[in-house]
Amino acid sequence: MPIVIDFMDLNRTPDTMGHMPTLILPPKYSEDTIRMAQAATQSSWEIERLEDWSIPDGKKYENPIPYGKAPFPETISPRLGINLQTPALNILYSIPRHFLKREIQPSFLGEARTLK
Repeated sequence: MPIVIDFMDLNRTPDTMGHMPTLILPPKYSEDTIRMAQAATQSSWEIERLEDWSIPDGKKYENPIPYGKAPFPETISPRLGINLQTPALNILYSIPRHFLKREIQPSFLGEARTLK
């Protein structure tokens, strides 16, 4: 049965077998993936930056967490044996304001396009 990953599970700890998560990154370096790798290192996670969008033959990850711009996580997750959960549309409202560092206002797309 595939593992289901909750995008809000940011403080992932060792699994029941004691394996720390492995952050799976795409081949292309970006500011986001570099920062995520730094944060993962600080949390004692393993880091794997793939050479391409495939899992090397015979490679197994005990506790994989794919990260990257779409469609990387969606493409690589089935190969890792995991299912990703889609965050709720109102997910920003559940995050404490001091983490967001910005004002959040609900609006329709047409209204948002007219804002300056």
